[in-house]
Amino acid sequence: MTVYYQFGSLQGLIEGICDSLAIAGGMDRMGDAFRRPDPLEALDEFIAVLMHFWESDRPVRRGLGALAVLDPDTAAFTPTTAWRAPSGTSTR
Repeated sequence: MTVYYQFGSLQGLIEGICDSLAIAGGMDRMGDAFRRPDPLEALDEFIAVLMHFWESDRPVRRGLGALAVLDPDTAAFTPTTAWRAPSGTSTR
């Protein structure tokens, strides 16, 4: 009941996990990549940020991917189908 109270729903819980994964994976640095004046440096930074994200917390992302397969209603809000910016942050 405590988890439900904190997140309000399964979707809220999964969104919270995705926010945590994005923060831990360094996605907050993505905006820095887009602000680089040199396109090649921007691309290098973009790739570095994505590589760091996809290498972090693999077991959690795999579990979320399995959940998306088992429960199609959750597929729309797991990191396997779409990434979203953590609450209160912007990639711009």
